[in-house]
Amino acid sequence: MKKILLFILSLGIFYTFIQAKNLEQEQNTSSNLVSVSIAPQAFFVKKIAANTLDVNVILPPNSNEHNFEFKPSTMKKLEKSDIYFTIGLEFEKVFTDKFKQNFSKLQVVNMQKNIALIQTHDTHEHSHEHEHHEHEHFDPHTWLDPILVQTMALNIYDTLIQKYPQNEN
Repeated sequence: MKKILLFILSLGIFYTFIQAKNLEQEQNTSSNLVSVSIAPQAFFVKKIAANTLDVNVILPPNSNEHNFEFKPSTMKKLEKSDIYFTIGLEFEKVFTDKFKQNFSKLQVVNMQKNIALIQTHDTHEHSHEHEHHEHEHFDPHTWLDPILVQTMALNIYDTLIQKYPQNEN
């Protein structure tokens, strides 16, 4: 009977030790978490950071930004992030202020800083009003232009060095 009780007690201590180690590892990994909106941004951040942090991509592959809805798991990862790199997508414009208000440690950085965006015009008519409206929009697809990518890379680099100076090399 004593051997069984000692065995169960040993298992309990071992289990507690393992859980504490897992929690410690989870806290260590989540301390250097950066979020981005789309996969091309993640590619740039990973190349610049050289495996010194984890990158969370908000918009899943093959999904549409116009009907994207945040899942609780996405919000949780965003809350754990130190930095959120935006790139001018519509859903970012809607939610960025809310993220800043609700996630106090989250630094929101526009990757398109110092980039002259290409202006496009979106025109449509409202059938119930029979009025013609023009809306100004900017083409957010800056990641497709190699010259603009250089500016975005510099923005990423400067932000990461400022946030994680220990990883400068």
